[in-house]
Amino acid sequence: MVSNKATGRYWSEAAHLTWASWLDMRDRVPTNVVAGFSTMLVALPLNLALALACGLPPAAGLVSGAVAGILSALLGGSRLQVTGPEVALAPLTLAIVAEHGFSGLLWATILAGLLQIAFGLLRLGRLLALVPTPVVGGFLAAVGLLVFDSQIPRVLGLEVPRLSSAVLAGELPLGDFAPHVMVVALVTLAAFIAMVRYARRVPAPLVALVVGSAFVAFIPHDVPTVDAVTSGFPLPAIPSFAGLDLRTLFPEALALALLASLDSILCALSVEARIGGARTRTDQELVAQGLANVASATFGGMPVAAAVVRSMAAVEAGATTRLAPLVQSVGLALVVLWLGSHVEHVPIASLAAVLLVVGYRLIDWRGLARLWRLDRVEALIFVGTTVGILATDFVLGVAIGAGGALAHFVRQQGLTLQASARQVRQGDVVVLELHGPLFFAGQQRLGELLEGLEPTSRLVVDLSRVTTIDASGAATLRRALARWTGTDGRVWVTGTPSVGNSWIEELDSTEENVSVVSERAEALRLAAAPTPSAA
Repeated sequence: MVSNKATGRYWSEAAHLTWASWLDMRDRVPTNVVAGFSTMLVALPLNLALALACGLPPAAGLVSGAVAGILSALLGGSRLQVTGPEVALAPLTLAIVAEHGFSGLLWATILAGLLQIAFGLLRLGRLLALVPTPVVGGFLAAVGLLVFDSQIPRVLGLEVPRLSSAVLAGELPLGDFAPHVMVVALVTLAAFIAMVRYARRVPAPLVALVVGSAFVAFIPHDVPTVDAVTSGFPLPAIPSFAGLDLRTLFPEALALALLASLDSILCALSVEARIGGARTRTDQELVAQGLANVASATFGGMPVAAAVVRSMAAVEAGATTRLAPLVQSVGLALVVLWLGSHVEHVPIASLAAVLLVVGYRLIDWRGLARLWRLDRVEALIFVGTTVGILATDFVLGVAIGAGGALAHFVRQQGLTLQASARQVRQGDVVVLELHGPLFFAGQQRLGELLEGLEPTSRLVVDLSRVTTIDASGAATLRRALARWTGTDGRVWVTGTPSVGNSWIEELDSTEENVSVVSERAEALRLAAAPTPSAA
């Protein structure tokens, strides 16, 4: 548990470093303004697409990116995080809207934000950063597949929320397939891929949307487009609580908080790995993300998290200070104020095509192939996390993956237990040296090692290279030692490790012919004495 003194020191240092980072915004202003504007061009189509994917009006995506982005840019634990609607949150957001309506989503977002603030104040950020890599990969792959599941119908011009649910229910309306809508999506997709391959510094999502929107003019058919955004920025307000049941809403809010927190921490670690420098203050980042979610909901927005695509776009554009993500968010606010009416020309199929690219990028095919080549159990953890999320939900799916990773770790640690025995010249004394953790996962291994020793009346057990001992390991050791002491033998235990030493000290007080000795030389001297005596 983190002490109050350490917590106070952490937040005091965080406040000092944050203030210093605000002053740093005076450096390289032109570079960071350009980087922020460039990032806004990437964020604009993604925010629109994600709002649409969640069954929300397009304004919700823009307002969320503006309000939440400003707070995160000023208060976050990482100076280059760009916060806004995130693809990892889209499936859960859509499910909450479908079950509880828009007011339910706003309250779920507020509750999730408050939980994130609590996570940060309790200093849980470091724990979220310990999620195993295969679990993270499986989580992102599941999100990518869910994006495909929800956006393929839009590409085909079908009015169903999810492809999989329609297929399983036998209600896929293939008669409504619109080839002209699919052509618009394919043209948008081709433009996106071309920009990524041949013009990497150009905001590919925005160019793809412009190309798709322009192509619609050449089609002699109506193509569904996004609803216009009413000019003007909404005022903050407390959402309506009528008809909501917190008991059913809270578990989904908790899942939303965990997802948003994990997504934000992973984004921070990704940015940190790219640019180096100061480490992300994860607990401060959680508090900032919580405040961003609360603010987003009060302005009628949607759940947010730090976004990897936009944050990396800022880094690649040359961002160095908090000014870049701040400019990005202010730019989105200006779009809402002045340019919202132009959004109605964007085809829904083009936004779906953009999301398909984002979803595909979330699936780490190379990483999965590498895991399969190097450690197939970890590859199965990756796949198991993905399947668990798709078959159940995000929280249970991640729990399944984390449980598998923990079981794999325990098994590996159990196999690291080793032992060696040698005959000592002074009389008939056997020295048993144990190496590694002595805990529940190694019970069978420990039993096999001890059973392989020849019976002797004098045994010295050296635990100086044992890293830890738990109740199960101590019980197994006790049963093995009883075989020697039961035949008038004597045992001296030495080198007790610092972790779990109480279990070994108990042997000295409860077992008549077992003695615990601090030094190995003393144990050997006592064991080699003509008449064995207790230490």
